[in-house]
Amino acid sequence: MNLIALSAGFGILVAVFQGGWAAHALGIPKTGPITTGTPIILFAFVFGLSMECGVFLLSRIEEERDRTGDTLRIEATVVRLALVPAVMALAGERNWWMPAWLDGLPPRPSIGEPAEAVAQGMAGAEL
Repeated sequence: MNLIALSAGFGILVAVFQGGWAAHALGIPKTGPITTGTPIILFAFVFGLSMECGVFLLSRIEEERDRTGDTLRIEATVVRLALVPAVMALAGERNWWMPAWLDGLPPRPSIGEPAEAVAQGMAGAEL
C-alpha cells in the first residue's frame, strides 16, 4: 500500500513540475527541474501519512470484526479501497492470529469502550 501511495505521489510531482500540468494554476514555470530535497521530503510525508492511515484503518477494521464477528464487513480509504479488503477477505481469520507468546499482553481498548472495562482486563493480565 505504501508503494502505491508513493508511486502516485511521485507521479503527480513529475506531472506537475516536469510535465507542466497545472503550472498556470500553481503559478510556476511551465516545466522545470525537481530539486534534490523534494523527493526526500515527499517520501517522508507520504510514507508517514500512509503508515498512520494504515494503523487507523486496521484498528477500525479490527473493531468492526470484534463487534460483528464478520471479517468481510470493512471500511477503507481511497488508496486501500480494493487491495486491503481483498487481502483481508482472502486471509479471513488469519488476519487476527497472534503468537502464543503474546497472549499475556494486556487487552487493547476499543474506541468507545469504558475505561473501567479496560482497567479490569489489565488487572487480570500477567506481564
